[in-house]
Amino acid sequence: MKHLYSGIAVVLTILIILGAIVWLLLSPSPKFPAHAHGGRAIKPAHRYLKIMTVNVSFAALNPRPFRWSKRRALLVKILLKHHADIIGTQESSAPQTAYLAANMTGYAHVPAYGVGSHNLLPVGIGLTSVNDILYNRHRLKLIDQQHGLLRPHHLQPNPTENAYYTLAIFHDRAGIFPPLIVVDTQLRHGNANAAKSAVKLQQYLRQVWRKYPTAAAIVMGDINHPKTDPPVYDPLIGVKYKGSRHGRLRDTFDYAARPKGVLWGTWQQFIGRPVIKLPTDLIFVSKNLRYSPAKILRDHSPTGEYPTDHYLVETRIWPRAGTH
Repeated sequence: MKHLYSGIAVVLTILIILGAIVWLLLSPSPKFPAHAHGGRAIKPAHRYLKIMTVNVSFAALNPRPFRWSKRRALLVKILLKHHADIIGTQESSAPQTAYLAANMTGYAHVPAYGVGSHNLLPVGIGLTSVNDILYNRHRLKLIDQQHGLLRPHHLQPNPTENAYYTLAIFHDRAGIFPPLIVVDTQLRHGNANAAKSAVKLQQYLRQVWRKYPTAAAIVMGDINHPKTDPPVYDPLIGVKYKGSRHGRLRDTFDYAARPKGVLWGTWQQFIGRPVIKLPTDLIFVSKNLRYSPAKILRDHSPTGEYPTDHYLVETRIWPRAGTH
């Protein structure tokens, strides 16, 4: 009888997964609901917005010395110290996101219930929403959101290689910035899938830009491919859109400032020693934004522990004159 129950459980699990896949394939493309800006204007402490991207490292894959329970408080402490207005996270499972949401005072997060739609499957690391956007709820108001798999009809044999994204549109309560389209993503390792995912990401961005033509855009995340990988990098920044109204995106890193002979990568395996030449945790902005060169943040505990296996990256942005 015990074996019978086990067999039934396996069959039911398979049926649930197959049903979810059918639902995914038949689901319509995401659409945006309309939401009023609302809220009174505020007087901010500064006229810029600070943007940050951080791969928090998926807890289920962490070796024992770097368990989430041992480093989560340090990550929150560092994030609150830098107090970015918008933080894009990657590899944040539901429990990790819940911990950040509960402990990041003054922040709300996207995806958020009740706004927008999605095309997600509730199974597996690569099929769930494991990148989120935390935002300063006192400065920014969420208008719309969209999130899901970048290529929902082309799932990879290895589910961890399915690229995903979260897209949010914010209203600046201070009235300094135009609407902000913020995209957080994690492109995967294989070049062919990553390149096609980058193309799809740009298509989603341009689609939203048609609805919000005066908006500024920020695209960030763990790209897993540096600037020296044109098949992924070029479609990611939108090279083909160079002559269009919004143009291509601009990389906030100043590569000329890289110290000679020094590995400048942002993946450091919890040990504070990069293993790649150039950054792969990147922040891109549209041409109607000014920005400070991206900074690699190497914060750690007094005893040398790092909060994640990637360095945090941040930049500051301002609207260009005449774009709002």
